[in-house]
Amino acid sequence: MKIERIIFHNFKCFYKTHTLDNLAKYIGYQKNINLIGGFNGAGKTTIFESILLCLYGEKNRNLWPSKGTKKEEYGNYIASIANRKAKAEDLKVEMFIKLAFSEIQLGNIPQYIEIKRSWLIDPSEERLLNKGKLYLYYKDKKKFDFYPEEEWEDFIEEMIPYEVSQFFFFDGEKIQEFVRDEDKAFADSMEKILGITRYNMLKKDLEEAQNQIGNELISEERIKSKIADDRKQIAENTEKIILLERDIESDRKKIQENDIEISELEKEAARITNVNIQDFNSKKLEKEKLIEEKAIIESNIFKDIEENLFPIITAKICDKLIMQLEKEKELTEYEVSVKSFESKINNICRKLFEGQEEIKQWKLRLTLEQIEFYYQKLEIILKDEFRKKPGYLDGIQKTHELSSNDSMDVISKIRTSFSKFQSKNLSNGFSRLQEIESKIGKISQSETKLNNPETQKIFERKGGLEKENQSLKRRVELNIVQKEELEKKNKSLQEEINKKTKEAEESSKILSMQKDQYNKYKKTIEEFSIEYKKKMAKDLETKSLLMWEELARKDNLIKKIKVNPDLFSIDLYDANSKIIDKTKLSAGEKEILALSLVYALIDIRKSLNIPIVIDTPLGRLDSIHRKNIAKGYFPNIGDQVILLSTDEEIIGEELETLEKLDRIANYYFLDSDKLKESSIIIEGKYFNHKRPIG
Repeated sequence: MKIERIIFHNFKCFYKTHTLDNLAKYIGYQKNINLIGGFNGAGKTTIFESILLCLYGEKNRNLWPSKGTKKEEYGNYIASIANRKAKAEDLKVEMFIKLAFSEIQLGNIPQYIEIKRSWLIDPSEERLLNKGKLYLYYKDKKKFDFYPEEEWEDFIEEMIPYEVSQFFFFDGEKIQEFVRDEDKAFADSMEKILGITRYNMLKKDLEEAQNQIGNELISEERIKSKIADDRKQIAENTEKIILLERDIESDRKKIQENDIEISELEKEAARITNVNIQDFNSKKLEKEKLIEEKAIIESNIFKDIEENLFPIITAKICDKLIMQLEKEKELTEYEVSVKSFESKINNICRKLFEGQEEIKQWKLRLTLEQIEFYYQKLEIILKDEFRKKPGYLDGIQKTHELSSNDSMDVISKIRTSFSKFQSKNLSNGFSRLQEIESKIGKISQSETKLNNPETQKIFERKGGLEKENQSLKRRVELNIVQKEELEKKNKSLQEEINKKTKEAEESSKILSMQKDQYNKYKKTIEEFSIEYKKKMAKDLETKSLLMWEELARKDNLIKKIKVNPDLFSIDLYDANSKIIDKTKLSAGEKEILALSLVYALIDIRKSLNIPIVIDTPLGRLDSIHRKNIAKGYFPNIGDQVILLSTDEEIIGEELETLEKLDRIANYYFLDSDKLKESSIIIEGKYFNHKRPIG
């Protein structure tokens, strides 16, 4: 990946918007260096810090006023670094930094990505109005959508991990801290850049998988515990079943004893009364059944009488009503027939006098009065013959406005209702009652033969035994039901035990195999991790020593570099194989050693392809060290190297060396615009000289 441009807006010494552009435009072939010069306070460190702040925001604690300050002070820090002039002019100040990268690999496709981090500040109170916003865009300003917005911070962390960034973006004056003795955070960073962390994570994942197996084994133990509980329950149920079987056997034995005694009592009663007790018992049972039947018949009779009480009471009234309705019906039918007869008689008379030719001739000889007379006479005779009213209808008055059909319906319903009651055949019921009472009486008479003090005592004892037997039989039945339920439960529990036992055995076998496999994997990873650490440590030793020998002025000072593969601490040895006290190294020597170590790290993990940004690259170094670094370090450390130099660092001989090697892709100069009270960026210039671009 390469940094294409950096845009600042109201950030520290940059008032309004300024762009450091074309950083990757001329990078290629041998050209790998962007050289940015500026006097102290012009903005070199501002550019360096802008990269870290844009990438990591609040996460980058190294930029805060004091390392490790509380989280809530981040807002005060951001408010304090906004451009002073902008804060003096506006009530609300927007500050943002934008980084443009090219050749970012997304799904094996190189992409152009812009990262922008923006803040809104209240100058009056030196506080943030928001926590800062992160924006990601493609080259066409389209919103970045390869990852969802909530995962953008993770994407940046994956692109350039924060712990790794200190090896790619560093201050030359502070880099000597890399060679201090045991430092856990530094060791973690070393492991991350060397790729060791991934094996630690894999090992951790395997341990979690093993823990999961442990949890599953715990679950298996729970199953075994449940099986033990079920077996305990079966044992308890079995004990109850045994007790129930004993009770059942005891009760049945007692019933048999009572039956024998009852039989003896019956024999004794038969001897005294000369009555067959077996016959007596059957008669007694018959009597009980007869009494039950009697109660049922009486209940049915009372029910029938209750349901048909109205027809019984109104029977006579209904008879008269039926007679009246029948006569009214006949009267109605007579009246209808009379009307019909009158119409028919008129038709007959008319046809008689108008029908035949002879009558017509005869009719001509009669006067009209004579014709009328005969017509009326004939009509009277016919009517008298055909509409005579029956004598039994004389004096009948209609009291119901019913048609003939309606009268028939009423009569039919009354007769049907009464006939239903008559169809109950109560006489049979009363007859059966008399028969039952007679039989009960005969049985009762035979019982009196046994009704004496001696037999009464026998039957009282017999009745007590029979009652006891009934109670015992009920208890036996209940115990049998309870016993069967317990046996059913035991069967179900045993089936569940068999099922769970089989599952537990199969699961245990599988889990055991998995555990063995995970242990093998874990052991392999541990062994590989140890060997990989040793290899990385060896590579660091070799590569850093080679770079030290190329850069150092005292090439005989350090003859061996030893890296601890566990702590990544560094031990130095002289030509006599004696350990060198690192604290006695000069500041320049410490810086050269740190640069050598960083070079070795970057060379080992060159596949990361991260740009290198160095602030104050030659800070405390003497001329020989500077010349060596310009010749052998900057040209080889990375594909894109951004150097932020003062006028006392890459100047003169160092600059000439880089130019002769044709390594500089672009020049920039940070100047000050006093009118605008802002730093400005001039491309193609380096301090007081214009330089060719590309």
